[in-house]
Amino acid sequence: MKKGQLICFTGIDGSGKTTQAKKLLAALKKRNIDAIYSWTRREPYLIKPIVVLVKRILKEPSKSEGKDYLSVKKKRKGTLFKSTLIQKMWIYVAILDYYVKLSSQIYLPLYRGKVVICDRYVPDMVADFAANFDYNNHKIRELLRNPLLKLFPMPDKSFYIKIPASLGYKRKSDGTSLEYLCDREKIYDFLAKEMNMYVIDGTQEIAEIFKKIKGEMGI
Repeated sequence: MKKGQLICFTGIDGSGKTTQAKKLLAALKKRNIDAIYSWTRREPYLIKPIVVLVKRILKEPSKSEGKDYLSVKKKRKGTLFKSTLIQKMWIYVAILDYYVKLSSQIYLPLYRGKVVICDRYVPDMVADFAANFDYNNHKIRELLRNPLLKLFPMPDKSFYIKIPASLGYKRKSDGTSLEYLCDREKIYDFLAKEMNMYVIDGTQEIAEIFKKIKGEMGI
Protein backbone atom coordinates (compact mmCIF):
# COMPACT_ATOMS: atom_id res chain seq x y z
CA MET A 1 0.00 0.00 0.00
CA LYS A 2 1.16 3.53 -0.74
CA LYS A 3 1.51 6.05 2.07
CA GLY A 4 -1.08 8.66 2.90
CA GLN A 5 -4.23 6.77 1.96
CA LEU A 6 -7.71 7.64 3.21
CA ILE A 7 -10.04 4.69 3.83
CA CYS A 8 -13.64 5.38 4.85
CA PHE A 9 -16.44 3.29 6.31
CA THR A 10 -19.99 4.55 6.06
CA GLY A 11 -23.50 3.30 6.77
CA ILE A 12 -26.38 3.62 9.21
CA ASP A 13 -25.91 3.10 12.95
CA GLY A 14 -25.47 -0.57 13.80
CA SER A 15 -24.08 -1.54 10.39
CA GLY A 16 -20.72 -2.64 11.82
CA LYS A 17 -18.54 0.24 10.59
CA THR A 18 -16.50 0.48 13.77
CA THR A 19 -15.92 -3.27 13.99
CA GLN A 20 -14.67 -3.51 10.41
CA ALA A 21 -12.60 -0.31 10.59
CA LYS A 22 -10.75 -1.57 13.66
CA LYS A 23 -10.23 -5.00 12.13
CA LEU A 24 -8.67 -3.31 9.11
CA LEU A 25 -6.45 -1.21 11.37
CA ALA A 26 -5.18 -4.34 13.14
CA ALA A 27 -4.54 -6.09 9.79
CA LEU A 28 -2.53 -3.13 8.45
CA LYS A 29 -0.50 -2.79 11.64
CA LYS A 30 0.32 -6.50 11.45
CA ARG A 31 1.86 -5.73 8.05
CA ASN A 32 3.85 -2.85 9.59
CA ILE A 33 1.79 -0.25 7.74
CA ASP A 34 1.61 3.06 9.58
CA ALA A 35 -2.16 3.40 10.03
CA ILE A 36 -4.53 5.12 12.44
CA TYR A 37 -8.23 4.81 13.22
CA SER A 38 -10.33 7.98 13.52
CA TRP A 39 -13.97 8.25 14.63
CA THR A 40 -15.11 11.15 12.49
CA ARG A 41 -18.82 11.62 12.94
CA ARG A 42 -19.86 15.20 12.25
CA GLU A 43 -20.53 16.84 15.58
CA PRO A 44 -20.47 20.57 16.42
CA TYR A 45 -16.93 21.76 16.96
CA LEU A 46 -16.36 25.53 16.84
CA ILE A 47 -20.11 26.09 16.53
CA LYS A 48 -21.00 23.94 19.56
CA PRO A 49 -22.12 26.94 21.71
CA ILE A 50 -24.52 28.00 18.95
CA VAL A 51 -25.97 24.48 18.66
CA VAL A 52 -26.43 24.26 22.43
CA LEU A 53 -28.23 27.63 22.40
CA VAL A 54 -30.54 26.58 19.53
CA LYS A 55 -31.41 23.35 21.33
CA ARG A 56 -32.31 25.31 24.45
CA ILE A 57 -34.45 27.77 22.51
CA LEU A 58 -36.32 24.91 20.79
CA LYS A 59 -36.41 22.91 24.05
CA GLU A 60 -34.94 19.86 22.36
CA PRO A 61 -33.87 16.73 24.25
CA SER A 62 -30.13 16.07 24.43
CA LYS A 63 -30.51 12.98 22.22
CA SER A 64 -32.38 14.12 19.12
CA GLU A 65 -32.09 10.76 17.33
CA GLY A 66 -34.10 8.97 20.03
CA LYS A 67 -37.84 8.55 20.53
CA ASP A 68 -38.39 12.30 20.01
CA TYR A 69 -36.65 12.29 16.60
CA LEU A 70 -39.72 12.99 14.47
CA SER A 71 -41.08 15.73 16.73
CA VAL A 72 -37.65 17.41 16.94
CA LYS A 73 -37.30 17.27 13.16
CA LYS A 74 -40.78 18.74 12.67
CA LYS A 75 -40.12 21.55 15.15
CA ARG A 76 -36.84 22.51 13.46
CA LYS A 77 -38.43 22.63 10.01
CA GLY A 78 -41.44 24.56 11.26
CA THR A 79 -39.45 27.23 13.07
CA LEU A 80 -35.75 27.98 12.73
CA PHE A 81 -35.09 26.12 9.47
CA LYS A 82 -38.37 26.93 7.75
CA SER A 83 -36.49 29.19 5.34
CA THR A 84 -34.54 27.49 2.53
CA LEU A 85 -31.98 30.30 2.76
CA ILE A 86 -31.36 29.60 6.45
CA GLN A 87 -31.00 25.88 5.66
CA LYS A 88 -28.35 26.63 3.05
CA MET A 89 -26.51 29.06 5.31
CA TRP A 90 -26.48 26.53 8.12
CA ILE A 91 -25.15 23.80 5.81
CA TYR A 92 -22.28 26.06 4.69
CA VAL A 93 -21.36 26.87 8.29
CA ALA A 94 -21.64 23.23 9.39
CA ILE A 95 -19.47 22.00 6.48
CA LEU A 96 -16.72 24.50 7.35
CA ASP A 97 -16.97 23.53 11.01
CA TYR A 98 -16.58 19.85 10.10
CA TYR A 99 -13.59 20.61 7.89
CA VAL A 100 -11.81 22.41 10.74
CA LYS A 101 -12.56 19.51 13.08
CA LEU A 102 -11.00 17.03 10.66
CA SER A 103 -7.80 19.05 10.19
CA SER A 104 -5.93 17.35 13.03
CA GLN A 105 -7.86 14.07 12.92
CA ILE A 106 -7.34 13.31 9.23
CA TYR A 107 -5.45 15.83 7.15
CA LEU A 108 -2.34 16.18 9.32
CA PRO A 109 -1.85 12.38 9.59
CA LEU A 110 -2.42 12.06 5.82
CA TYR A 111 0.19 14.74 5.19
CA ARG A 112 2.61 12.76 7.36
CA GLY A 113 2.07 9.70 5.20
CA LYS A 114 -0.18 7.66 7.48
CA VAL A 115 -3.04 5.50 6.27
CA VAL A 116 -6.14 7.01 7.91
CA ILE A 117 -9.16 4.79 8.49
CA CYS A 118 -12.29 6.90 9.00
CA ASP A 119 -15.32 5.66 10.86
CA ARG A 120 -17.80 8.00 9.04
CA TYR A 121 -16.89 10.80 6.68
CA VAL A 122 -18.45 13.22 4.16
CA PRO A 123 -21.26 10.84 3.04
CA ASP A 124 -22.47 10.61 6.65
CA MET A 125 -22.49 14.39 6.95
CA VAL A 126 -24.50 14.68 3.72
CA ALA A 127 -26.90 11.97 4.92
CA ASP A 128 -27.54 13.92 8.12
CA PHE A 129 -28.31 17.13 6.23
CA ALA A 130 -30.57 15.30 3.77
CA ALA A 131 -32.51 13.52 6.53
CA ASN A 132 -32.87 16.60 8.72
CA PHE A 133 -34.26 18.72 5.87
CA ASP A 134 -36.23 15.95 4.08
CA TYR A 135 -34.24 16.33 0.86
CA ASN A 136 -35.28 14.26 -2.15
CA ASN A 137 -32.70 12.80 -4.53
CA HIS A 138 -32.62 15.95 -6.65
CA LYS A 139 -31.85 18.09 -3.60
CA ILE A 140 -29.21 15.61 -2.45
CA ARG A 141 -27.48 15.90 -5.84
CA GLU A 142 -27.52 19.68 -5.41
CA LEU A 143 -26.00 19.26 -1.97
CA LEU A 144 -23.22 17.06 -3.39
CA ARG A 145 -22.34 19.92 -5.75
CA ASN A 146 -21.72 22.29 -2.84
CA PRO A 147 -18.31 23.88 -3.64
CA LEU A 148 -17.14 23.51 -0.03
CA LEU A 149 -17.15 19.71 -0.38
CA LYS A 150 -14.15 20.08 -2.69
CA LEU A 151 -12.12 20.99 0.39
CA PHE A 152 -12.34 17.39 1.59
CA PRO A 153 -9.85 14.83 0.20
CA MET A 154 -11.48 12.06 -1.82
CA PRO A 155 -11.15 8.65 -0.13
CA ASP A 156 -8.88 6.11 -1.79
CA LYS A 157 -11.41 3.46 -0.72
CA SER A 158 -14.94 4.04 0.52
CA PHE A 159 -16.90 1.12 1.98
CA TYR A 160 -20.66 1.28 2.47
CA ILE A 161 -21.81 -1.48 4.81
CA LYS A 162 -25.47 -1.89 3.90
CA ILE A 163 -28.05 -3.23 6.34
CA PRO A 164 -31.82 -2.70 6.66
CA ALA A 165 -32.92 -0.13 9.23
CA SER A 166 -34.77 -2.83 11.18
CA LEU A 167 -31.50 -4.70 11.78
CA GLY A 168 -29.69 -1.54 12.84
CA TYR A 169 -32.50 -0.83 15.30
CA LYS A 170 -32.24 -4.34 16.72
CA ARG A 171 -28.48 -4.01 17.15
CA LYS A 172 -28.53 -0.57 18.79
CA SER A 173 -29.12 -0.31 22.52
CA ASP A 174 -28.67 3.45 22.98
CA GLY A 175 -32.23 4.50 22.21
CA THR A 176 -31.74 5.35 18.53
CA SER A 177 -35.20 5.31 16.95
CA LEU A 178 -36.29 3.18 14.00
CA GLU A 179 -37.60 6.31 12.22
CA TYR A 180 -34.15 7.89 12.44
CA LEU A 181 -32.55 4.82 10.83
CA CYS A 182 -35.26 4.45 8.16
CA ASP A 183 -34.74 8.06 7.08
CA ARG A 184 -31.04 7.45 6.58
CA GLU A 185 -31.17 3.98 5.02
CA LYS A 186 -32.66 5.18 1.72
CA ILE A 187 -30.34 8.21 1.66
CA TYR A 188 -27.24 6.05 2.11
CA ASP A 189 -28.39 3.73 -0.68
CA PHE A 190 -28.67 6.72 -3.01
CA LEU A 191 -25.33 8.21 -1.91
CA ALA A 192 -23.55 4.89 -2.43
CA LYS A 193 -24.44 5.04 -6.13
CA GLU A 194 -23.77 8.75 -6.53
CA MET A 195 -20.40 8.59 -4.76
CA ASN A 196 -19.26 5.29 -6.24
CA MET A 197 -18.82 3.45 -2.94
CA TYR A 198 -17.94 -0.22 -2.58
CA VAL A 199 -21.15 -1.77 -1.22
CA ILE A 200 -21.00 -4.74 1.17
CA ASP A 201 -23.94 -6.72 2.52
CA GLY A 202 -23.69 -6.05 6.25
CA THR A 203 -26.07 -8.87 7.18
CA GLN A 204 -23.28 -11.40 6.59
CA GLU A 205 -20.97 -12.76 9.27
CA ILE A 206 -18.27 -10.35 10.47
CA ALA A 207 -15.49 -12.55 9.09
CA GLU A 208 -17.16 -12.74 5.66
CA ILE A 209 -17.55 -8.97 5.49
CA PHE A 210 -13.91 -8.45 6.42
CA LYS A 211 -12.82 -10.98 3.80
CA LYS A 212 -14.45 -8.78 1.14
CA ILE A 213 -12.81 -5.67 2.56
CA LYS A 214 -9.39 -7.30 2.49
CA GLY A 215 -9.98 -8.43 -1.07
CA GLU A 216 -10.90 -4.92 -2.17
CA MET A 217 -7.88 -3.51 -0.32
CA GLY A 218 -5.57 -6.11 -1.82
CA ILE A 219 -4.14 -7.28 1.51
